[in-house]
Amino acid sequence: MKKLSFLCLLLIGIITVGNTQTRSILEKNENVNTSLRKATHKSGSDWSILHKDTLTPTFQRGIGACSDGQYLYIGSVEKAVIYKATLDGNVIDSINVTGMPSESDYLGCITSGITFDGTYFYTCNGNNAIYQIDPATWSVTATITIPSNIYACAITYAPEADNGNGGFWTCDYDFTLFSRTGTLLSTITPDNDLRAEMEIWSLAYDTISAGGPYLYAMERHGTQNIYRINPNTKKITAPLHAVGDDMSAWEDYYAYGIFVQKNVVLNQDTVDVLGVTYMSRFYILYDLSTVNILDTIEAEITGTSTREFQKVNQPVTISANVRISGISAVTDFIFNYLIDGVVYSDTVTGANLDDYINGTLVSHSIPYTFTIADTTYDVEMWLSELNGTTIGTDTFTFEIQTYLIAVERKVLHEAFSSSTCSPCKPGNATLKRVLNQRPWEDWVCVKYQMNWPGSGDPYFYSELTTRRTYYSVNAVPALFVDGGGDDFDNAPSYYTTTDFDNAQAIPAFIDLEATLTWDGSKTFGVSVDISPLKTMSGNNRLFVALVEKETKKNLADEYLNYYGAPTFYANWDTVFYFVTKKFMSDVSGDNVTIRQDASVSKEYTYTFNGEYTLPADAQTPINVNTQHSVENFENIFVAYWVQNYATKEVLQAGKVEMAAAVKERLLEEGNILIYPNPTRNQLTISTNGDIQQVSVYDILGQQVMATNNSNSVIDVSSLAKGIYLIKIKTNNGTSTQKFVKE
Repeated sequence: MKKLSFLCLLLIGIITVGNTQTRSILEKNENVNTSLRKATHKSGSDWSILHKDTLTPTFQRGIGACSDGQYLYIGSVEKAVIYKATLDGNVIDSINVTGMPSESDYLGCITSGITFDGTYFYTCNGNNAIYQIDPATWSVTATITIPSNIYACAITYAPEADNGNGGFWTCDYDFTLFSRTGTLLSTITPDNDLRAEMEIWSLAYDTISAGGPYLYAMERHGTQNIYRINPNTKKITAPLHAVGDDMSAWEDYYAYGIFVQKNVVLNQDTVDVLGVTYMSRFYILYDLSTVNILDTIEAEITGTSTREFQKVNQPVTISANVRISGISAVTDFIFNYLIDGVVYSDTVTGANLDDYINGTLVSHSIPYTFTIADTTYDVEMWLSELNGTTIGTDTFTFEIQTYLIAVERKVLHEAFSSSTCSPCKPGNATLKRVLNQRPWEDWVCVKYQMNWPGSGDPYFYSELTTRRTYYSVNAVPALFVDGGGDDFDNAPSYYTTTDFDNAQAIPAFIDLEATLTWDGSKTFGVSVDISPLKTMSGNNRLFVALVEKETKKNLADEYLNYYGAPTFYANWDTVFYFVTKKFMSDVSGDNVTIRQDASVSKEYTYTFNGEYTLPADAQTPINVNTQHSVENFENIFVAYWVQNYATKEVLQAGKVEMAAAVKERLLEEGNILIYPNPTRNQLTISTNGDIQQVSVYDILGQQVMATNNSNSVIDVSSLAKGIYLIKIKTNNGTSTQKFVKE
């Protein structure tokens, strides 16, 4: 089963939903994330630009692109039309196509990709189908059905596929080749790291360039990287090229079309071209002969596995991840690194560096030992004399911070989710599976149930909007681990135990401890002790939240999404874990000063108000001043963390439960506990004594129930809603307590 990151989006561009997953078609990118310890991809060799312009006159929401050798054809997100333009950028027709499919559940569009085989046009729209269009009648004349678990979001024609019968490459998160009858012929699955970086929405096929055929895949966002893939070896075979590097004014816009065409006449010259189109009608043509010029030897350092924080007086191995983007593998080289003005060189022979997709991790044979604590070092590294030549890589620079004393980090997971979000179910399951593989005391998890998609999760309440806004969350599921998540694209479905271990390996310089008290009813108190091991400047804040370990009543029923049909289904989770109920601190945190050896204590008390309330949905959420949504107060624990509010870096976290030891202490002191309180059906009595008699009275003092047996579970389901007194007689004495029947 392929690994996908699915999202439910909050009112950005077109919101698209489906039974199991969704993707969203947007025109412009507002927020691009980059990884902190990876190099920014650089474009490959210079591509010659033949033409750049804006397609005119105006048309709306064009998507996909192909050419028949004379004209450019572009699909439409919202209309059953194909736009026709000259190859120098003049739109000359808007062609109505009969028989086009309705908007797909997955993408919410009529067309997402278009291609031409010399006779017919073919489109896709995120369904498990390819639609054949006859240009003689401009109507859909055939539908090619592909497997139901594959979503064709982009398409290009491969004439030599299937022994020369032709076929179609499509993509969602994998690249898949189908025959003309819909038979799956081949699959290319990017590795997980590359998959997290790529967001492919357009494909083109090149049978013109030497060494081909080649499959071109273009990202829609960021700098619009174009990857060249050899479909036979299933490897990226050239440096990616960033269109945004050529046209920086376009890089915040989304590109949805790429095509290859031979013998195009431009300015009285006949050239082979690679073209790119944007939804915003930007349009650029490259000389295809310059696209595939590769150096014999070329490599780049793309990152390091050397951790940012290192303890003094311990040897550190310096490593580099090397991608090869030339024709030849690299077998011999010198690996150099520079620290504190000194260069350390390691001569390597007999290697075989030939991978562009993953790269190869190379470790320097000379370790470095840092001796000064609390210092930041710049580390520079590069390869020289590749295969005995004068060719080398660019310099990759990263930081190492040293320390003497630290404590183990408790990894904080903040997940945005909803019971009305289909993709949240696999995301929740993946996150829970990772956490279950690590000790309970090593991590903290809090879930923020959101008020979308659709009518939203009934356990949403207004305070959670502040946290969503803080992280700029516009899609669920979303996961932030210690305030970040670039390495797994903030997608819980991508989160792995490796990601957890990498987060935990970062030392913490704050020791957090907390104690929790509970009155057996609805009041909780917590004391948090903050003991800094070093001074840490910045806008640091303490967050404290009451969290319920699991809930079961916020199930969502089937409903129609905002756009009517098609029906959007709930995620059908039956248990929801670590659901946030109320912040005890301010929801934006309370300011704390982190100064070495200057401990700080913070105390909080909170009483849940009113009665348990389960709203119909998140559009009428509870008012925490008069209502609560706690299903079982015994399942409440307190999560707490210190976070740099400006950088979002979580410095340390922790959690504390209403542990059995606390309950035992109360019992040893002769207390009798009843729970849950409030209750709907049953009351459980906890006592170290033997129960002899139980009596229940209403607020007027009238006895409404009595039993002389020793049962510790009392059925109160027949009682009317209200406040009651329960009198419990044991061999140790008698206790009278108040409870609420809901």
